[in-house]
Amino acid sequence: MTIKKETAQYLLHLLRAVLYGTIPQEKPEGISFDEIFEFAKFHSVECMAYYAIEQLEEQPEEILKQKWKNIRDQNIVKSFVQISEKNNILTAFANRGIDVLPLKGCLLKEMYPKLDIRQMSDLDMLVKENQMRAAREELESLGYQVEHFETSNHDEYKKMPYMLVEVHREMLPQKSEYYNYYENVWNKVKRDCENQYTFHFSWDDYYLFLIVHFAKHYYSGGTGIRSIMDIYVFLKQHQQDLHETYLQKELNKLGLAQFRKVAEQLADHWFADGSVNNAIEEMEVYVLTSGVYGTFQRSVENQIEKYGDSAGGKMRYIFSRTFLDYKTMCNSYPVLKTASALLPVFWGIRLISALIHKQERIRTELRNIFDNKQGK
Repeated sequence: MTIKKETAQYLLHLLRAVLYGTIPQEKPEGISFDEIFEFAKFHSVECMAYYAIEQLEEQPEEILKQKWKNIRDQNIVKSFVQISEKNNILTAFANRGIDVLPLKGCLLKEMYPKLDIRQMSDLDMLVKENQMRAAREELESLGYQVEHFETSNHDEYKKMPYMLVEVHREMLPQKSEYYNYYENVWNKVKRDCENQYTFHFSWDDYYLFLIVHFAKHYYSGGTGIRSIMDIYVFLKQHQQDLHETYLQKELNKLGLAQFRKVAEQLADHWFADGSVNNAIEEMEVYVLTSGVYGTFQRSVENQIEKYGDSAGGKMRYIFSRTFLDYKTMCNSYPVLKTASALLPVFWGIRLISALIHKQERIRTELRNIFDNKQGK
């Protein structure tokens, strides 16, 4: 989407006002409430922004204002349902003896000034591989319907009208460069003092995963304002609980020490009047233009950068997209788990299916690959 610098700066001002509980400045001339709403929605912070908007003397036109308010009000209900359902799931898992590690968003929501301020699309939790089927049975008993099971590193469950639950068997997909760091993640967590089947990271390890999760999305398709704001909100509450020597050692292992530094500096720049330099500005532009879930075009650009922008690099990228690795193919075609010799056959089936059902996506990807003007 096309983004005005003034729109981005004003949205950040609105979010900061909500974080600090202050009255925001009036909307500048030259930008519209429609632009602010669409940009906030692009970053999935429109509900938070509305808390600031409703304090302004100048208000959006009634149609937009009511639409915006309805989204905010619905999110209030959704947020309380999510927290209630999280507790129900943890209780059900405990009764079944299922070990579970609640992941990022579940805890971050409770660090913001109001429970509903941080929008959350789903609940994420980690369960041991040998307990995934038991987790499915418990979720189904709570009224959840299976959306995807054993097709990736996480299973998906839905319960209308608000609930989407992702139960992870692994912290990250095997193709992630950070996968090995979390391969033995259960050795890094500790039991909850009130529920012996619920586990937690230390605040150090929680923050490390916050940075890793941000980096994973940043270097794939991109990620938005909320990721930086999460860092700021977490540090505001738990900076004193962190141990810098340990963090530096682990971040050096992950290759993310400098990345973490710039991310923190950007958070400080946006929400605490921190200074700015070229590295911060580069991350700022990238984040603001990515949106909450990144973009398909940016994902392609980042992969091309990884393989190289030469003709050979582009062909290697196309090859990797056409002939997926065995583990990924098993997720889509489980029969391969017991018939690995059929891998070439299913490569062909996948290619034919894509040519029939995903022609526009393929054309878009090829345009991005061979666009000489691409780049960050």
